[in-house]
Amino acid sequence: MVKLVGEGVGLRGRLAANKNGDLFLVLPGNDADGTLKILKATKRGQYRDYELVWQNPGFPWEPLVDPARLEADSVLSVFAVRNSAEGRQVVVLDFEV
Repeated sequence: MVKLVGEGVGLRGRLAANKNGDLFLVLPGNDADGTLKILKATKRGQYRDYELVWQNPGFPWEPLVDPARLEADSVLSVFAVRNSAEGRQVVVLDFEV
């Protein structure tokens, strides 16, 4: 049995893998400015080589990832809500990986 040792409150990130087996962690902005971060860990590096590949503030909600697009087109497509001067905007961020 697993023992609960604490509870955290925060937004949930997403994990996605490409055809090569590399992992992408899409982490929502749990900090004050809502910085969305994307990290990559490679299969070649045995998933010990996490690298920050993109970050931007203003994304204080949970992102979604399109795994089918990543598999078919090698594009990490992230659906997110962004705060801007114009208000909240729904955006799709596409990253060629």
